[in-house]
Amino acid sequence: MITLTEMFEKVARDFRVPDLIPQNARMVFLLESPHTQELLHGVPVAGLSGGSMAKHLLGVSDKLGPVVKSDPERYGIGLMNVCSIPMQTAAYEKYPQLRPEAYGGFFPTLEGLRAGRKKGVELSDWDELQTLILDNLRSRLQALTNRRLTLVPCGAFAQKYFKLAGVTSPNWRLLADVPHPSFNNWDKERYRAKIEEVKKAFTLS
Repeated sequence: MITLTEMFEKVARDFRVPDLIPQNARMVFLLESPHTQELLHGVPVAGLSGGSMAKHLLGVSDKLGPVVKSDPERYGIGLMNVCSIPMQTAAYEKYPQLRPEAYGGFFPTLEGLRAGRKKGVELSDWDELQTLILDNLRSRLQALTNRRLTLVPCGAFAQKYFKLAGVTSPNWRLLADVPHPSFNNWDKERYRAKIEEVKKAFTLS
């Protein structure tokens, strides 16, 4: 019987969106997981969230992921996702080679992890997939510990998994409590001070 880990690796062969962390990155944003536009462009934050980030950080109207990908060493920005494959089943709808129903509880468990909802999910599946995602994130963070960076986990999911990964470095500055850029959060009045803090840190980094 194929394991959840083997399922993850099978999906990742076609649907992994790699981190984009240039050698000169000074500020690294950690987000949740890719979705449809990220699959299309092969880079994190290539959709509406990326548009909001690009507007606030760079003052441009494009999406942050594709902008950074087009000239990686120009901006000093790194982009990561906690989970390198989409956690929402809807992201795979345009790809007939993948049938979610063939993966049993894999995708419901992924969606449950994303939403923090254990109801209807096998706890052993939950633990296995969460451990897999955390181990993968941990290894990618550990590869950055010798680099002087400002790390910015965006949103509750990224903040939770960054904390669970437990990787720290004296070379890092952490910006806490930054909202996810989805739903125009970075434009909302209640987050204005925090986004100004991010922009200032980016300018000074």
